[in-house]
Order: sequence, then structure tokens, then C-alpha cells
Amino acid sequence: MARVRTTSHKKNAQVADAARLFPAVTDAAWDGLRDHVDELMTLAQRYRVGLILVTGNRTFAEFIQHYNRQPWNDAGFPRNFYVLWRKTPVVPAALLSWRDGLIDHAKSAPQRFRARFASIGQDPTTLQPRLEAQLTHWPGEPPAPEPEALRRGYYVHIDGKQLINRDPGWLTICPDSRLNDCFAQLDEARFDYAQLIGSEVDERRKRIQKQLAPLLQADRLAGEDATRLAEAIEKEFDLQANLAVLPRVLLLGDSGTGKTLVARYLARRSSAPAGESSSRPFVRVPLPDYSGETDRLEYDLYGYRAGTYTGASESGSFGYFLEHLGGTIFFDEIGDASPTAQTKLLAFLDDYRVRPRGWTGPALLCPMLIVAATNRPLADWADSDDPAQRQTAFRNDLFQRFNVVIHVPDLNARREELPYILDAMLQNEAFNPGLAIQAIGEQALQCLQEMDFEKKNFRLLERLVREACLQATGQGRDYLTKQDVLVQ
Repeated sequence: MARVRTTSHKKNAQVADAARLFPAVTDAAWDGLRDHVDELMTLAQRYRVGLILVTGNRTFAEFIQHYNRQPWNDAGFPRNFYVLWRKTPVVPAALLSWRDGLIDHAKSAPQRFRARFASIGQDPTTLQPRLEAQLTHWPGEPPAPEPEALRRGYYVHIDGKQLINRDPGWLTICPDSRLNDCFAQLDEARFDYAQLIGSEVDERRKRIQKQLAPLLQADRLAGEDATRLAEAIEKEFDLQANLAVLPRVLLLGDSGTGKTLVARYLARRSSAPAGESSSRPFVRVPLPDYSGETDRLEYDLYGYRAGTYTGASESGSFGYFLEHLGGTIFFDEIGDASPTAQTKLLAFLDDYRVRPRGWTGPALLCPMLIVAATNRPLADWADSDDPAQRQTAFRNDLFQRFNVVIHVPDLNARREELPYILDAMLQNEAFNPGLAIQAIGEQALQCLQEMDFEKKNFRLLERLVREACLQATGQGRDYLTKQDVLVQ
């Protein structure tokens, strides 16, 4: 009986090995290559990959039509496979059709698969060593599962689609977060701004913009029209006595700590009417992008009247300030802003008034929540005893205009929150494609908790998690191990 079971096992193994090759070895496509089939099978078995042979420069569609099969969707076919191209000269359009076709099919495949391409070449004896040299970089035998440290959905239940758009919900997944001190300051700033700016901001902004639009388009700006508009804004936003106490928030922290999410959190309305956005109008302005482009910065921030410059829109432009009146403007990477950009921002913070390019009437009041962020040590620069450093690195007078300064902790300071953060990431298809991964092992979690995230923070963590998920799903697994994290 033992011999019967052994024979059956060998036959099953042979069938399994044969299932790694498509089409079957008996197909005419393998004519002239059968002497090499055994070594190719051995290679495919060792590295747990499939081999698909394409002859005659067949396009992707022609191949499927000819065989009436999609082997990558077969239950027993490996998730990682090579497409072996048996034709010279190669027709690039046919090869491209395969790359395009496989991407399209991967979108609806039952499981994630990965494909690479290799040419049979004029000398088939070189194929095996060429493949093996590449396959050493592909995952081989899947690692054994580790004891589970967390299972998806255990710590948090979250809407993954919502988080794809970097929703501020990322910040609130752990009740005991090291961000709690930040939240105390953030919520104070949100409360103060809501109290000062008042209610029905959207309606007031729309009324003002309705009056402003025709004045930006007009060939000639009548002084009395501009004055009436300025007075209307002052009436809509009666803040003259409170402009100096409007929150002006500066976020300090390393790259990748989530400062943009914090800015979006500040833009949230504490109670949005049904059917309306939960966020105030929000715009991010990456200040280093305007280096050496003073005019573009002014046009984008302050707007302009029609005909102000060659190529200007016939409708003119509100500019970011007036377009987001009563909302939030986020000056990202302010520590790298040019001296000109710093000067313009300083001027705005003095009185919250703007004058679009070409505007000859009174400056227009534009109250809003100002948020800026940087990974530069602005506090050190501003407090420096070296006058040259204080003025050339970052203006001390601009630094002093910010009345709320918040230090956003890095990921190294939030290691205890990693189970919550990782659980949320596993529920997000941006990091866990197809939500295929269900669990993270103890050693994998420990490895991540001991990792140094300095300077990279969430950007590094996001890359590690996504690559680990792809690595595991490529082997048909639904769990992550230490190997998945370290292989990168």
C-alpha cells in the first residue's frame, strides 16, 4: 500500500509540475524545445512560477482566441509567471499588446498575478541560466505563517475608499495617540476660527464672488463699483477688530509625518449641513514651486483682471485668496519659500487684504484660516543670534506672525500606535490591493516597530506595507511575515 501511495504522489507532483507550463508540452508550440522541458519544469517548480510560451509574435488577443484559455486565471496556475517569447525578430506591437492585456486582466483577476518576459533566443540552451539569474529576485517557497499579531479589522473599522483620498480620519484611528497634544491645539484653533468667521460662510462667499466676477472681466473698472464691493465684504465679514487674533497655524515636523492631513483636519467644519462638504474650501500651495516665478505666484494668490497680461483669461481670476474666502489656505514647505514669497505672505498677514493684479480700487478684505508647514527648523532659525541667518534662512518677523505653532510627532514616537495604523492600512486598497492580506505575524510587526522611520516616516511605512502585501499575494498568501518586510 505504501508503494501505491508513493506512486500516486509522484504522479500528482508531475501533474502539478506540468500545470506550470502553458500550453501543454504536447502542443506543437514546444516543437524543437522538448529537450529543454525537463530543466524548465525543474526551474519552474523550484521558484514556484509558471511559464507561458508565445509563438509567432501572437498578440494577446490572438493567443487567447487560439487557446480559448486564460491560464493566469486557472486555479492551479502560479501567481508569478514568465511569458516566453519564441520568435525573432520580435514585433514590438505584439509584445506591447501582452503588457497592456495583462494589466487589463489583472484588474478583474480572482487573485493578483505578476508577469515578466523573456526571449527564447536563437540558442535555447541559454534560456535556463538566464531565467535563473532573474528568478533569484523572485519569491520562492512561501514562508510559514507566524503567530498572528493582528487581524484586519481587530483594532479599527475604517472605510478604505475614504482613506485613499488622505482623509483626516487617518489621524483619529488611535484614541491614545501621541497626536493628542496636537489635537488639543488644533481643536482650539478650529473653535476660535469658527467663532470668528461665523456661520453661512459659503453663502457669503458666493454673494461676494457674484459681485466680483463682472468687475474682473470689465474693460474698465469703475471706482464706485470697486468701493461698493469692498464695503460689501467688510459688512459680510465684520472682523476688523478681530483680524489680529485669527488663527495662523504653523506645523513643524519631519517629512512624511502627516502635516498635510493635519492641515486638512484644520479645514474641517465641526458641523456641516446635510449634503454639504465636511471641509471648508481648501487649497494647498507648494511654495518652492514658485521659486523664481514672482509673477505666477502673485497671479495665483491674488488673482488678476482680464487683459492684465498676454494670455490672461478673459474672465480674469479670483486667485486662491478670494476663491477660498472664509476657507483654508495651506502654504506647504514654507521653510523653502523664496524671500519674495515670504514678503508677500507677510504683507497679507498684516491686514488680510488683497488687490488683484490690475485692480485700481480699494484692497479687498479676505479673512481665512492660514496654515503653513515645513520640515525646516524655523524656530531655531528665528531664535538664532546670527542676524544673517535669521534674515536669509527665514524671516523672523514672518515666523512671529504665526500665533499657533504645533510640532507634529514623527512615526518613531508613535510606535505603540502601529497596530492601529497597520490595521487601517490593511483596509485600504491603496496599500493592500484587493484587500487580500488578512493578518500580520508577530515577527513582522516587531520588525516594523523596531524600524527607524526618521526623515521618511509614513512614506517609508506605506511603501513597506504595499510591497509586503504584493510580495505575499504573489505567493497566494493572505498573511505577512518578517520575510515580507525584510525582503525589501
